[in-house]
Amino acid sequence: MLIILCSACAPTANQILEACQPPEYLSETDLVGIWAYRRFGDVDTLVIREDGLYQQTLEISSIGRYVSEWLPWKLEVNQSGTAYLMLEGFNICMFSGAKDCSSFEQGESAGSVMWDTCAQTSFVAENVAPLVIIPVPKRFVQPPRGFTLHAMQTLTESDIVSYELIEP
Repeated sequence: MLIILCSACAPTANQILEACQPPEYLSETDLVGIWAYRRFGDVDTLVIREDGLYQQTLEISSIGRYVSEWLPWKLEVNQSGTAYLMLEGFNICMFSGAKDCSSFEQGESAGSVMWDTCAQTSFVAENVAPLVIIPVPKRFVQPPRGFTLHAMQTLTESDIVSYELIEP
């Protein structure tokens, strides 16, 4: 009986695909700003500029601080309409159980096997990590632009990693 109750709580395939649809009006300028993911006092901050460059700052209490170079980013929309923020050289060590954060390296996502919930498929990240642009349903408190950025999960990670806009 417990298994039936838990499986009833899981989102249906249609609910997942509905969440994967980008906001009705989305442009690259909607992504510009400072975004942050916080976990147990650690912070991963993305400064996304209008000129197509971003900078990542990782602040991990047990290790220290890492600031990337300014790296390229772009907005991509796949055939089914899912929107992705593509980050070249993105470091996933903070939320990846598969990586060791003891040494920060640019492009830490390279070679990681990731799971795309929207496409329902796995892929190998090759120095470009996509964040899915997910609109927040109207029944919830709305973030400034109505959406958050969700990191793809590694096959060893189950936490939801959501970046929220902290400064437009």
